[in-house]
Formats: sequence, C-alpha cells, structure tokens
Amino acid sequence: MNGAGRVVLLNGTPSSGKTTLVRALREVLEPPHLNVSLDNFIKGYLARHWDPARGPWNKVGERELFLRVLRGYLRSLRAMADTGHNVIAEAVILPTTEQLYEDTFSGLRLYLVGV
Repeated sequence: MNGAGRVVLLNGTPSSGKTTLVRALREVLEPPHLNVSLDNFIKGYLARHWDPARGPWNKVGERELFLRVLRGYLRSLRAMADTGHNVIAEAVILPTTEQLYEDTFSGLRLYLVGV
C-alpha cells in the first residue's frame, strides 16, 4: 500500500443520489480525487450491445459483457489508486458482485459509504 491512494465508493441503489454526492465531494475533498464512472465504460460500446431489442444479441450475452466491463472498470480504479491517485466512484454492490469488489480493493484504503 506504500504510496497508494485511497478509494471512496458511494454504494447505493440507482437514483439514490450517488452522482450528486460525488460531484459535491469532489468540490471539497483535498487532495483532489479522480472520478470515472462505470457509465463511461459502458458508453464505450454501442447501445445495441446492451439491449437485444435494439440490435444483434452479443454472443457472450449482455450479462457476461457487463461483468467483463465491471471487472475492467474496477481494475482500472485499482490501478489508479496503486499509482497514488485518490479515487471516488459510484457503486451498486450486489451479493453477486460483492466478492469482486472485495478482491479488487484488498489492501487499499477503502471507504465504503452507503447512500
């Protein structure tokens, strides 16, 4: 953990106010905190890859694509923290993804905030 940044995760259901809180906290937190949203990663794909009604079904299925994107997203947050960046992000931690979050951020200063 030498030189690693901290990770602040605001965990809550959709529309609980996580994004609003992230914006407000970034204004007052020192040192500065990086914020990259999972939505930024999802928007890297075309909408048809997420909604089978709008286009061809992804060969690995929407759920598997989402889990791969989530793993990559969380690893990118971990990489930024490992290189000394403080990170603040939104999360929707479900029982099926809880272990992924725990494994990804093990050994870091992690602050999990319920929203």
